[in-house]
Amino acid sequence: MSDIAARTAHIESMRPLIGDAAADAALAALRGEPPTVHQEMRAERIDQARQINATNYYETGEDPALAREGGALAGFLGRMRRECNALPLGQIDTADAAHRPMQLAQVYIRLNTSAQTPLSDAEIAALPAGSRPPARDGERPTRPLSAVEAFDRTEGGRLMLLGAPGSGKSTFTLHLAHCLAAAASADAAGQAEAAARALAEIPGWGRGPLLPVRVVLRDLAAFQPLLSAVQGTASHLLDFIGETLTSTGLAEARAPIEDALRAGRAALLLDGLDEVVGRPALERVGEAIADATESFGACQTLVTCRILDYEAEPLRHLPGFAPHALADLDDAQIDQFIAGWYAELAASGRRGPEHMREDTAALQQAIAARPELRALARLPLLLTVMALVHASRGALPDARALLYKECIDLLLLRWRQPRGAPDLLTRLGLPQFRSSDLLAIMARLGFLAHEQVHTDDEPRPADLSEVQVMALLAEEFARYDKERRYALAQTVLDALAGTNGLLLQRGPGIYAFPHRTFQEFLAGYHLKAQKDYQKLCRERAAQAHWHESLSLMVGYQVLEDRELERPIGLCRELLRRGPGEQALAGELLALIGAERVAQYDAELLGPGELWQQARDLLLALATEGQAPERPAPLRCRAGLALGQIAYGPVAGLIAGQSPSLPDPRLLNLASGDSPDGRYWCGVESGPFWHSPSPDPDKQQTASLVQMTLDYGFKIARFPVTNAEYAAFIAAGGYQERSWWTDEGWRYIEPGGQRWGSDEPERITLPRYWTNLEFNSPLQPVVGVSWYEAAAYCIWLTAEGHAAGWLPQDQEIRLPTSLEWEQAARSDGRRRYPWGDDEPDGERANFAPAKLGRTSPAGCFPRDLAPTGALDMAGNVCEWMATPYKKIGQHLPEKDFTAIAMVALSYGSWYASRLEQIFCGSRGRFDPDDGDNNWSFRVLWSPRST
Repeated sequence: MSDIAARTAHIESMRPLIGDAAADAALAALRGEPPTVHQEMRAERIDQARQINATNYYETGEDPALAREGGALAGFLGRMRRECNALPLGQIDTADAAHRPMQLAQVYIRLNTSAQTPLSDAEIAALPAGSRPPARDGERPTRPLSAVEAFDRTEGGRLMLLGAPGSGKSTFTLHLAHCLAAAASADAAGQAEAAARALAEIPGWGRGPLLPVRVVLRDLAAFQPLLSAVQGTASHLLDFIGETLTSTGLAEARAPIEDALRAGRAALLLDGLDEVVGRPALERVGEAIADATESFGACQTLVTCRILDYEAEPLRHLPGFAPHALADLDDAQIDQFIAGWYAELAASGRRGPEHMREDTAALQQAIAARPELRALARLPLLLTVMALVHASRGALPDARALLYKECIDLLLLRWRQPRGAPDLLTRLGLPQFRSSDLLAIMARLGFLAHEQVHTDDEPRPADLSEVQVMALLAEEFARYDKERRYALAQTVLDALAGTNGLLLQRGPGIYAFPHRTFQEFLAGYHLKAQKDYQKLCRERAAQAHWHESLSLMVGYQVLEDRELERPIGLCRELLRRGPGEQALAGELLALIGAERVAQYDAELLGPGELWQQARDLLLALATEGQAPERPAPLRCRAGLALGQIAYGPVAGLIAGQSPSLPDPRLLNLASGDSPDGRYWCGVESGPFWHSPSPDPDKQQTASLVQMTLDYGFKIARFPVTNAEYAAFIAAGGYQERSWWTDEGWRYIEPGGQRWGSDEPERITLPRYWTNLEFNSPLQPVVGVSWYEAAAYCIWLTAEGHAAGWLPQDQEIRLPTSLEWEQAARSDGRRRYPWGDDEPDGERANFAPAKLGRTSPAGCFPRDLAPTGALDMAGNVCEWMATPYKKIGQHLPEKDFTAIAMVALSYGSWYASRLEQIFCGSRGRFDPDDGDNNWSFRVLWSPRST
């Protein structure tokens, strides 16, 4: 490169710092051209030029010092780009020559704050018509304000970004610094498109390629000149930056960085105010930040802090800094992270690209299907840990206990451990101390924390004081080295709170686990190792907030320890106790499973033995009684456990496995009735009262009219359950053409109308079949289209004809709107199936019940129609054989085109208004729709024409 070219490039590299006017003047002087006159220029460091008045420049010789500054600044930006873009995985990342380091930019997702901002006209116009949110009280619809937007828009350019441990505060500063450094480097090189691309990675940022200056406040607090000062100043901050630059060989970059800070062409990113502990250090750091904001008045300044530390310490309330809190990740952000994660694994050579799409879908579906995993995934730290576990195993463990154990192992010993640095066990220097000993200590801490919980209502983990943690750790380490016990305890606490992420500092002297599930798992892990196991478990089983711990404990005992005797013995004892303990016993037996019980003692599955005792107790618990002794949530827990005891997983049912002990209330295909003889509810011919309005908001208040059906029929007592629908699937229900209507077959075949873009090319299962919230055997089958419901009816008709219990001139089909309403209302004018008393969360499964899911059959015994049918005022919407615009039509429709509007009962677990669950309530949807609150029940009648 020629001397002129090199000097030109250098001037361009200084453009972000000296401004366009000064850079243009310097270039003009270098080329021997008359300088361009610029008004209102500010004096800055300019290579090849010096300002002599407000509007004129002349060329001078090259200044070697300024050249070195420019080179150092370019090196600083390059270092910032590299270091801030490295995903901080430490020893977890097995990078070698074949694997480049994983890049943060490829997996980073835009973080939102808890604040809302109005949608712009362009944003509203870009939304699909059906998903545009309504405005309330004349206001514009809103969306979450992103963290970038909060920093960009905050008044005075000063933002205090708050968040829980693991919420992504530090990662946000790293990504922002990386993108700004990339933009500044490209802009200095005259690469406008590259700069624009870098800034596009931080949508919502409108301040251009500012020079990023990132400072870890924990390190600043340890800077001796600041600590020994009477008062902290901006000079201390600059000196710290200068010392850091010197240590990396970039000392000459201090001057241009300082110029950029003072001129407002930099973004000052101050990370981790919560990690500054002790009043003197916090005072000095706070003073230095306050003075810096005055000295660098036009500079954008960001400070991050854990939210509880901020709330607990007034010294962290820095003047002029607007606080914004980070929000949890939503479902779309979780999916976006997973997609980016596996794309980066493939791009960095850690995983074959041919598996990327499959792996992405597998983890996304696993988290979507398991509510307890979704709760964990809301926190970026725990989502990353789950992604690491999934990538290393190829799948998440099916059992929660095994997943939590793997996550804890990862957090405890490997998370963010710098590569090449000694691990925690090595630093302790105790040859006889193993990782299992460290886990046992953490389990005792989890037990101590969970003992402080008194209700099941508080979802967050319990707080432990530093005194409690240190005392327990010191007591444990005294068994290994009594003299060093406190030093060893401090080493472990520093590792846990500083880098490992398993025990997080939530506030000054306050620690907690990152999620309550880890606390619960560790408490159960501790319990299983105690000599008085049975006594401790019995005592805690009477407290609802211990049930999850006990479930995780038994899951680990059975699946990892291969232990059966103590868990089975515990279940036997709990079945003899109260309703809460009986429900827990059913859940524990479901975890153990009939196959393992048979391996332990086959007699326990025999008549009158443990398995049947559990089924009968759970059946009574699920279907009888009410609050306070047997509230709806407890009845539903019993119903879910009953389904697992009676049938096992639905995956086994569709594979043709026989249920171990079927529910006596469900349909027997051989007899055409349930073993208890109450599956079909008779409805006599005759008059009944009908609500004719097609408007859901007017149906309840519309005048009833009398209608007459001149035939009797029988309607199922419950909506069709997963266990019953599984028989249809196992019989080849999605492959046999004769069981489908013409439109239905067209729908399930490739190229058919699809309700959602994520549906398979060829439909072979209901939409929520693998979702653990909705696929218990006794829950209603949901996510079925009208076509799938109709196919089940055609199949069941064929089964009945073949078995002989259904006469050839009769059929099983979906009810019409009139038939369904008559079955619900009977011959009176009642508003609800049970009468006119307004429902509550004990009477019916709708929003006030707060279950947030479908309930197993019969768990709301007071939702009872005169005919004996249950769950007609809640739980699920039910498909009808009637066009919505013809709800008074007598004959059932045999098929619907994909664009038809079909009637279905409107009440479900999701319903929030009373008018949605009364006897005549109806909704309308396309026949290919099918949500997680849509199901159907069947009707037995003379064959229709």
